[in-house]
Parts: sequence; structure tokens; C-alpha cells
Amino acid sequence: MLVIAAVATIAGLRDIPHHAELAVGAFALLTLAAMLASNLLWNRDDAAALAIVLGVALLARLLLLFKTPFLSTDAYRYLWDGRLLLHGIDPYVVAPTDAGLQLLRSPWLYQHLDWRTTPSLYPPLALALFATGALLSRDSLLAIKLLMALGDVVALALLLQLLRDFHLPRGRAVMYAWSPLVIVEFAWSGHLESWCLAALALALLMQRRGKLFACAAALAAAVLVKLYPLIAVPVFFPRRPWTPIAWVVATVGAVYLPFVVWHANVVGFLPQFVTHYRFNNSVFGLVPGPLIVALLVVGAAAVIVARRAGLGMPEALIVLIAAYFALSPTVNPWYLTVFALLLPLVANPFEGALAPLFQGIQLWLLLALLGYAAEAAPAARAVEYAPLYVGAAWSALRVLAARASANGGAWLRGV
Repeated sequence: MLVIAAVATIAGLRDIPHHAELAVGAFALLTLAAMLASNLLWNRDDAAALAIVLGVALLARLLLLFKTPFLSTDAYRYLWDGRLLLHGIDPYVVAPTDAGLQLLRSPWLYQHLDWRTTPSLYPPLALALFATGALLSRDSLLAIKLLMALGDVVALALLLQLLRDFHLPRGRAVMYAWSPLVIVEFAWSGHLESWCLAALALALLMQRRGKLFACAAALAAAVLVKLYPLIAVPVFFPRRPWTPIAWVVATVGAVYLPFVVWHANVVGFLPQFVTHYRFNNSVFGLVPGPLIVALLVVGAAAVIVARRAGLGMPEALIVLIAAYFALSPTVNPWYLTVFALLLPLVANPFEGALAPLFQGIQLWLLLALLGYAAEAAPAARAVEYAPLYVGAAWSALRVLAARASANGGAWLRGV
């Protein structure tokens, strides 16, 4: 299989900087294989297809699980924050450079830490995962990576159940299972996003089954792993939203409360990260900050209105999250893994006014690894974001044309 050959090549490279051409070629092969697989397996729902999807997915992840992270050093910070918690030290208050932490600075770990002068910014459930990984193994990344890989597998299992509940072919799960971005970022880099996706998938499943309070609890878990799902909470409850939204807020507040009691500062480095850090952003920096906020609020309101008018839940989430990333100051490549989870749940992604946007996001997902080169090569950023903005513009024109047609041309005559 092309996927296994490509992943095995990446896993076998010990010095990637000196074999950059081979690594890029393997990534390109992996991307090509994922595209072909999506076309071949998209409408399959038989046991044989499912076995192929799952077998290749698990083997590909296993090949990278024991490989030292290269594209990102976040897993080292996860382990560091987890070790602090196990020693009774608040990660939101104490930075790695603090003089009192000298005995905790294992050279192999400390040398890989980014943002050494800043405390943590991860929400409490994320810190709990880090502490669990540190408890299992304080002197290696293996336990941390295993935990994040487990979240990835849980997200895939929930996606398969969602496809069944949405009455869609389970072969569509190949978009997530064989996604180069998902495989690399979760199995190799060990990113936390896997558990956020698992919680979002569970929230979708509970919402689909009409279990609103279970949905709210799952959404709260997603927020407590990565904060950005907070913007999507109203979309889950477009009618009579206040009770489940209050449940989400109360759950998040209750989990943060022990840290508030411990120290008043429970945001750590987050304010500085949001206001000063920029990476792989597109619109942000070109548009004034207040206008960014206004656009996001208006966009969220428009999506909620569209939900009340019948827009599907997966479609609404894709549109809202894509808008949020487009307006964000930081868009790390692994953020886009959420689209690999959501796109298979769109009933007809190749039809309708939003089809160009969905297809553009699918290409954006395949090109996401270019984000690592965005700061050094602006052309890479342009190539990465082009599918998103071309697709969005095309869909916008389709929506306007549909409205004009529905009004018998009255809208155009009124302009």
C-alpha cells in the first residue's frame, strides 16, 4: 500500500534535515495515496472496505508512534507541565526558567521546551492528560504520545458511529483515518488536538441522538482540552439554547475552580499568546482587531440563523471553524485536523452552494503541512490558503445567485 510505504519511509529517516527531499517526496506520496483512497472508498460500506481503512490506519500510526517528534516540540511541553502538576506546582503560574525548578530540568526534556520564560496556557483537562502521561512515564515521551494516539483512535471510532447514525457509508472515514495531517500530527508529533476531536465527535453524536445534556458535557470537555470549541457551542443548540449553554459554562467553570482557588491566575500565558504571537495567519494583521471580532460575531450569528433554517450540524461547524481559523492570529497545521473529522459527515459535499467551500477546505487540509514553511516562505502560505479563499468566494457567489433566483431577480434589481 502506498500509505504504508510513505509512512514507513518517514519513520525510517533518522536525519530528516539531511534527507529533506526524500521526506518531502514521502509526504507527497502519502498525500496522493490519501486522495486516491478517498475516491475509491468514499461510498463503500462493506466489511472488507472497513477492514482496509482500519488496518492501514492503525499500522500507519504504529509506525510513527515510537519516532521522536520533529515538526513540533509541543509534546515535550506537555510532559513538562504534567511533571509540574505531579510535584504540586501550578503550571499557570511558574515558568520553566523559574529558579526553584532546577531539579526538574532534565536536560533531554528542557532543551526541547519552547516558551521557557512563560507559564502554561493549556486548559485543565489538557493538564490532567499531561499529568497522566507524566505519571506513566516521567523520562520519556512515549506515554504522552500513547495518550494522544488513544484520543486519535477514539475520535476515529466515534466518527464511524457518527457515519452510521447519519446513514452515510463508513468508507468515508478514510478521509480521517488516512489523512496525512492526522497521521503525522497525532502519531508522530503527539498533539493534544486528538482528544479535542474525540470530545467534539462525542458531542455531535449526543446531539444527533437528542441527548442535549450529554452533548453539553462533551462540549465542555472539548473546551477544557482546547478553548476554541467555545465558539461553536451556540451552533449545537440553535433553539432554546440557554439551558445547555449554561450547563457548558457551569461545567467549564467547575473544572477551573480548583485552579482559581489555588492561584487567581488560571490563564497563564494565554493573553500574551493571543495578543502577541503570530504564526501562519492569513487575514489577521491585514484587518483591524475590532473588525476581526465583529466579523467573527456576525459570522457566528449568520451560522446560527442558517442552522435554524435547516443547515446541517456538520456543515455549520465547518463554516464557523473555517471562518475562525481564517481570522485567527495563529493557525498551526494540526488545527486543521478537525476538518478531517467533519467533512465525511457532510451528506453531499460535492453538491449545493457550499460545495466549493467544502472542496476548498479539503484541499487546504491536504496542503496544511505547508504551514510549517509559511514564515520562511510566504509563497507556501499563499498556496496553502488559496483553496480556502477561492472556495469561500465561489460559494458566496453561489449563495447570492441562489437568493437572487429565489426572489425572481428582485434582489439584483434592488441593488
